[in-house]
Amino acid sequence: MYIYKMKNVFFVLLLYHFLGLSQSQYFGDWEYVGNPDFSNPTYNMYYPALSFDNNNTPYIVYGENNPNQFSQIVIKQFNGENWMDITPEIEPGQAEYIDIEFDSDNNLYIAFQDFACDYGITVISFNGITWDYIGS
Repeated sequence: MYIYKMKNVFFVLLLYHFLGLSQSQYFGDWEYVGNPDFSNPTYNMYYPALSFDNNNTPYIVYGENNPNQFSQIVIKQFNGENWMDITPEIEPGQAEYIDIEFDSDNNLYIAFQDFACDYGITVISFNGITWDYIGS
């Protein structure tokens, strides 16, 4: 479970679910942020992380094992109603300790331990069409 706070809203990221609660609702009901099952539960989601871009839009990144390939990294953006895939999936072989951040120019970066690079750290950035490898 991961807990984030932005302005007056708390966000809780659980495996397969993302919930939001405003500070004024401390004892109220939690509400789903978008579709509650934004990932495929049969694909073994792991190492989820959350970040907000400079426009306060939430993004989620996580690893996912599926029957067709060993693993992939999935990135989703909340569009105000649902979680949408925003990029082509990243297929590093196997990745762990995945994280997501934005720089001051609102560029999206993903960092992860990359088993394909001798268990080193790989950092990539999305250029709007494909992923650019910054280094590993």
